[in-house]
Order: sequence, then C-alpha cells, then structure tokens
Amino acid sequence: MFQKINKQQLLNAQIAIKFAQKCLLDWHREHFIGIYLDSRGRVINAELISLGTLTASLVHPREIFSPAFKKQACGIFLLHTHPSGEPWPSDCDKKITKQLIKCGQLLGVEVIDHVIFCKNKKYYSFAEEGLVKKFRKENLDFVKSLTLFTRYGYLAINSVFWKPNNWHK
Repeated sequence: MFQKINKQQLLNAQIAIKFAQKCLLDWHREHFIGIYLDSRGRVINAELISLGTLTASLVHPREIFSPAFKKQACGIFLLHTHPSGEPWPSDCDKKITKQLIKCGQLLGVEVIDHVIFCKNKKYYSFAEEGLVKKFRKENLDFVKSLTLFTRYGYLAINSVFWKPNNWHK
C-alpha cells in the first residue's frame, strides 16, 4: 500500500510504472497492483492486490473492483511484475486482462491499461499494443445484449435467461 497518495494524473504506462514501483516489496515474486483513478485520470488510491510466487499471481475481479467501488473510482490501471525479466504476456495474462476489461465494462469502471513490467525497465502495455481496444470491442456485443435484457426485466447469466417473479416491467 502507498502511504501517501498524490493526485498525479496517469497519462501512460511509464508514469504508472514509476508510481507502482513504490508498492513493490521485492523483485523475486509477482506483484499485482491496482491504481484507481478519478474522472480526470488522477490517482485516488493504489493497492497491492496480490503478492504471488516467482511465476504466478492469483487475482480475481472481486479483489480488483472492490476498492474501485469503495473509493468511487472511474478507471483502473492494472500492473503486475514478471520477475523473469521478460514482460511478454502469457496466455493466462491475456485471458485475465480480457475478463477484467469485460467486468469493467459491465460495472462502469474502465480498465485503462494492464501493464507488465520488470526490474530491467522492460514493459508490455496492453493498451499500447492495441489489445485493450480490441478486447473492449470484442466484449461490446456481450455488454450490449446484457443491457438490453436487463432493461426488459431479464437477466442473462452464462447464456441462461432468468426473470425473477418480483421484477416489474
């Protein structure tokens, strides 16, 4: 956790990395960090979400989005370290990023970027590589259909449509 949060505006991955490095305990384990932003892109909170092992970090959307709601954040910068020194995302990194972007779209808290960074100053930004935009677009049809169904009193959960008896049109 950060002791003092300044209202610095996060404009890109490099600024976010400098900010997140203050949260690192060491470079020998993966750290998953969330930096929470207000509507102007200024930092309002930052948290170490998960401290993992040499090769893995466990994250779940509820741990990432819970602080966003508590602090009324509009956006999140996600960052995590790769102790190996190679910032290239694994298939799991890509999958969780896509899932978190979808969750953010559903919850109204935008995932701005997911950055993987290393001690040797190498980094990989999903936004800079165009994947954040791609994942948002792929998720858009899902989000639109969910909004449509909830507007008419139906809730789509895992492709099963459900209408509670106490919902009114």
